[in-house]
Amino acid sequence: MAPEPAEDAELPWVQETDTKGDKMTRTSRIVDDVQTHYNHLTTEHRKLHDEIEQSEYWAPDADLKHLKQRKLKIKDELEMLKTKLKTYTN
Repeated sequence: MAPEPAEDAELPWVQETDTKGDKMTRTSRIVDDVQTHYNHLTTEHRKLHDEIEQSEYWAPDADLKHLKQRKLKIKDELEMLKTKLKTYTN
């Protein structure tokens, strides 16, 4: 049987801190994670766009098709995140 936490102990999701040293709630941690994921997807989308532009004239069609499909998949995920965030914040 696991020991019970002390009554004055803080909940684990409140013990994390942000870059300023402030305590983060579970919700703010989720929002921070979503923002990080969104930024990663945006960067990945931009890299794919640049790669497609650079290889448009010399890469085989199958490779370009694959790159464009990956770019479209990331774009769809970005739009889905935007839609969900609007739903949750309104």
